[in-house]
Amino acid sequence: DATVEEVNAYGETLIKPRDNLELLAGLKFVNITQTIYQYIANRQNGLVISKNPTELTISDIFPNISIKYKMNEDNHLDVAFSKTYILPDLREFTSGSYFHPYDVASVRGNPNLVNTNIYNADLKYSYYISSSENIKTGLFFKYLDKPIEDTAIPSSSLPEYSFDNSDSAILYGIEIEGRKKLDIIKEGLEDYYISGNISYTESEVTLRKDQIDTFT
Repeated sequence: DATVEEVNAYGETLIKPRDNLELLAGLKFVNITQTIYQYIANRQNGLVISKNPTELTISDIFPNISIKYKMNEDNHLDVAFSKTYILPDLREFTSGSYFHPYDVASVRGNPNLVNTNIYNADLKYSYYISSSENIKTGLFFKYLDKPIEDTAIPSSSLPEYSFDNSDSAILYGIEIEGRKKLDIIKEGLEDYYISGNISYTESEVTLRKDQIDTFT
């Protein structure tokens, strides 16, 4: 069994010091308690089943700020910074084991996992062909504090996998996206469009000192 209790409070403000400049800033207070209840069997004094809770709590403030500069009606430049988080999945957080979904192996959770804090920075240039057509390209950078990684547990029988927090990770790359109406192909197709995006990403994970002899 599992429960999640969450209380949030947030505020945001939009400031336009000039017609071509927008500043959006906000703060979000997050208080989350995630609890896993595992049923433990004790057969010493007959069969007694007890409910054993394991909790993970986040109580923190997550800011965000973005600046949009309109060089003209068609060309916009956006810069954004934010702090976000990731909670471990409920199955990742339990000490129980379950069968791997597509491999002949088992997966064991880790109740010692903690949440991951992510610090984001984005720079994006947008060219608007029309109000509904655009081409956008951007750079992004993320620093992850204690990211959750897949791990392999030494086993003499079937493979066994689990999860652990590494020390840190960085992720950066470039992304291009666009949207264009299909009336350039044939008249009458102005209600149809094609859109898509492509990104290239580099990432690097740093292990904790106690993990270096165990993991790669």
